[in-house]
Amino acid sequence: MAFDKTIIDDLLKRTDVVNVISNYITVNKKGRNFVALCPFHDDKNPSLQISRDKQIFKCFVCGEGGNAVQFVQKYEKMGFYDAARKVADLVGYTDERLSMTASVSVTNPELQPYFDCMKDALEYYKFGLTTDQGQVALDYLHERQLDEAMISRFEIGYSLPDGRGLIQFLLNKGHSRSMMEQLGLISINQGAEDRLAGRLIFPIFDRYGRIVAFSGRTMGAAEGPKYINSPESKIFIKSNILYNFHFARDQARHLQYLYVVEGFMDVIALARVGIDAAVALMGTAFTKNHLAMLRMPDVELRICLDGDDAGQLAMMKMINSLDGAKLKYRFVMNAGDTRDSDEILNSDGPEALKKYLNNLANRLEFAMEYYMRSLPLKTTEQRAHLIKLMVPLLAASQTMLELEDYAKKLGKLTSFNPNTLLAMVSEYRVNHQLNDVETLYKRFQPEARYLSRFKLAERQLLYFMLTDARAIEFYKTKIEYFFDDIYRQIANFIVERSADEELPSINSLLTAIGSLESEKKEAIVKEVTAVAFEKNYPQCSEALLEEINHTITTEREAFHLNQQYQKAIEGKDEAEKARIGAEFNKIRKKRHLK
Repeated sequence: MAFDKTIIDDLLKRTDVVNVISNYITVNKKGRNFVALCPFHDDKNPSLQISRDKQIFKCFVCGEGGNAVQFVQKYEKMGFYDAARKVADLVGYTDERLSMTASVSVTNPELQPYFDCMKDALEYYKFGLTTDQGQVALDYLHERQLDEAMISRFEIGYSLPDGRGLIQFLLNKGHSRSMMEQLGLISINQGAEDRLAGRLIFPIFDRYGRIVAFSGRTMGAAEGPKYINSPESKIFIKSNILYNFHFARDQARHLQYLYVVEGFMDVIALARVGIDAAVALMGTAFTKNHLAMLRMPDVELRICLDGDDAGQLAMMKMINSLDGAKLKYRFVMNAGDTRDSDEILNSDGPEALKKYLNNLANRLEFAMEYYMRSLPLKTTEQRAHLIKLMVPLLAASQTMLELEDYAKKLGKLTSFNPNTLLAMVSEYRVNHQLNDVETLYKRFQPEARYLSRFKLAERQLLYFMLTDARAIEFYKTKIEYFFDDIYRQIANFIVERSADEELPSINSLLTAIGSLESEKKEAIVKEVTAVAFEKNYPQCSEALLEEINHTITTEREAFHLNQQYQKAIEGKDEAEKARIGAEFNKIRKKRHLK
C-alpha cells in the first residue's frame, strides 16, 4: 500500500535537504547553495549542488537529482516509500499513517532465501555455544576477557565439531544443500560438512544489519589457518562490507568520531573499553564502497591499522582517497608496535589501550613520520624526492597556518627554503586541481548540449512554470503542449499539481514524479532538477512570455512546413525537387520563417 501523497508533502515541508544529505556525505557551503562530492559516480571534485531554497540536489556530472527522499532512495538503494520512512526517522517526523503503511523491503526478493538461511545458521551457532561441547569455546572466550555482554553484543557462536549438525538443522528449516554450498556454509570435498566445524563463529553483517557471512576462528594452538571466512556470494561482497558498520554508524554520530581498524577482534577490543564507534576492513583493501559508507556518519575518522610496514603503507595509501572525499580524519601513531588492540588490552590493560588509541596525528604529521622512517635523506636527490611526495599533501591543507607550519618543518628536514616550498604548493594547486563547480558544469555535465531555438524557448518557459504561477496559466491557454517529450511530461505534472497548489513546489512535483511508473522517470527527475538550478534566466514577465510564445509558434510552423517539404519531395527527380524547394522558400520568406 502506498502513502497518501499528502504525507510526503508534509514530510518534505518539515525536512531540510541539506541536513538529510549531510547524514550521508560531507557538505560544504558555497554562496547561496551547498556543494559535495557526488556519491553516485567517481567524483574527484564537488559536482553535487544542493539548494536549501529549492530543497533539491543536482549533480552536474552524472545528472542525478531530486529531493531529500529521492537522495536517500538512491543512496540506500531502497524503495521510494522506505526512503520516506528513513527521512522521517532522520528528521524526527512522526505520523501514524507511516506505520500503518506496509513496508517494502530493501532486499531483492530473490535474495531473501539466502538471508534467511544465514540467519538460521547463526541461530544454530549461537546454540552451539550453550551446549556441553561448546563449553570449551565459552571458556576460551572468558580467558580472552570476553564476558557474556560482549559475547551477546557481537552474537558470537560456536560450530559443533561433528560438522553435520548444521546441515541437518538447516535442512529441517527448509534450506537446500545447494543453498548452503552457494553461501559457503558447507564443503563437499569428503562428504558434506560444516566448513567452520570446531571453530568460534563471528557473524558478519551488512550495512542494514543483515547477516551475510561468518568468520571461524581456531582456539589456542589448533591446527589449520587461524581464520576461515565465508567465500564471496550473492549476498557477501567483501568490498561492500565494513565489520560492525550497522551498529557503529549511530554510535559514531553520538561520539563524533569513528575508528577504522584492521579486524573484528580490534573492534571487540575497543568495545571492551567503551568505544562502540569502530569498524573493521576485514583484511581487504580500502575501496570506493568503503569510502561511501564512511561518508555517512559525517564524523572524524580515526585510522588505526596494524603498526607493521604493511599496515603503515596501507594507511598512507588511504590519504588520497580520504582527501578526495573531503573527510575529516586522523591517524593513530602506532608505527613499530606490531601488537593489535586486543593484545594491548589483554597485556597492558584498558588505560594503556585508550592512551594508544588517543595518540592521534594529522595527515601531514603521519606522512612526514612515515617518510622519515622509510626514506634515506642523505643526498639532495633523496631530499628532493621527499619534497615531491609531500607537496601534494601540503596542497590539500585546509588552513594557511597549517601549510606554513609544515612548510617550515619540511624545510628544516630537507634544508629547502620554506618560501620556495610554499611557492611550489601554490603552483601545484593551480595546475593540478579544478575546484570551480561552474567550470566543471560547463565542461562535463551531460545536459550541456546545443539546443535549438525551439527547445531553448520551451526550456525557458518550463523554468518559469517552476517559479511563477502566471507561466502555468500561460502554458495552459497559449502553448498547450511542448514538442520535447520530457518537457511535455514535466509540464503536465506541473499543471496537474497546480489544481491543488497555485504554484507547485519543486518537492511536491518530485514527489508526484517519484510515484510514477515509467521507464522515463529517472530522465524526468534529472531534467526537473537541471532546469530548477538554471541561473541564466531573468524574472518572468508578460513581455517575456509573449516573446517565448512567438518563438515557439514560429518554430512549430517552421518544423511542420519542413515536414511538408520532405513529404513533397519524396520520389521526385532533382529538377522537381528544386522547383518544390523554390516554392517552399517563398512560403518561408512570406511567413518570416527560417
